[in-house]
Amino acid sequence: MDPHASTPGPDGLLCRGGCGVLLLPSSSPEPEHSCKDTLRALADALRDRSAAQEHEARMERLRWARTEHRLVARVNTVRAQARLHALRCRRRLHEYTLHAHDVMKHALGFYQVPGVTESTCLRAGAKAVQSVALVRQRAMQQEDNGIVHSDARPRTATDPMLSSRSSEGGPGPVSPVSSSDWT
Repeated sequence: MDPHASTPGPDGLLCRGGCGVLLLPSSSPEPEHSCKDTLRALADALRDRSAAQEHEARMERLRWARTEHRLVARVNTVRAQARLHALRCRRRLHEYTLHAHDVMKHALGFYQVPGVTESTCLRAGAKAVQSVALVRQRAMQQEDNGIVHSDARPRTATDPMLSSRSSEGGPGPVSPVSSSDWT
């Protein structure tokens, strides 16, 4: 039997010589071809296809590497922003704590109450609130008794705290308050 003999296929003849290539029908009943040339052409086509797929895979890896790099950069940016925000919050909390401490020191210095010191007010939250309430209560008692401290500003009839009600019991005229009244 001829090694290049062909068997009929759906659209043509298949070579039985080892290459298995579909031979298109031609004018001659037995189309002649070289299996060696056909296999070389097939190998070249497969090599080209493999190279193209490797190139596509390399390009896809590069795209994914760039995407990963961008995402890592975004994560690092968000982390840095979170750290910066945390530092700002800590700084504000520290500033507010210092301001509250200064206000408390000023209140303790303004109302010289025997037995209540700054450290007494700073020990714990509940004790500090009670101490400040005690300071206010004693200061109000001293003002009611006519004791005015040297650094306390005198209360007058134009003071907004005193002039909010008139003698008739209704709201009275309030004098304008300037920033110098509070210093």
